[in-house]
Amino acid sequence: MTKPPYFNRPLYNALAKQIGLKYDKQKGREVVNAVHKALLNALGVDDDEIFPNAGLVANLSAESIDGLDIKFRIDEELKFFKQDTNLLGQLNKLIPNPDDLKNPFVESRSVLELAVDAYNLYINK
Repeated sequence: MTKPPYFNRPLYNALAKQIGLKYDKQKGREVVNAVHKALLNALGVDDDEIFPNAGLVANLSAESIDGLDIKFRIDEELKFFKQDTNLLGQLNKLIPNPDDLKNPFVESRSVLELAVDAYNLYINK
């Protein structure tokens, strides 16, 4: 018997709270699944390590090259399939090059912030 897909309820609830009244539950679920799956597969972390306030660099040990992998996995899952420099730009901020690691803004980027960026792009695609 195969294990059912994991649903990241804490991330879903945090995203809903962050977006507020305009939150689309179905699209929120799709974004949470896409972000969770992308981080899981790109970074090789466990389900329980992907929580809303987890820092991509600080907690999940993401490196510069992981940013592109995460971007393409989210694109593939949410069917962006277009040149979306906004998401790429956000991911470049989330996954810095080693010279930028002293930047407190970069170090504080979280899974929730990635989900918010992806959600905003997804509802406007």
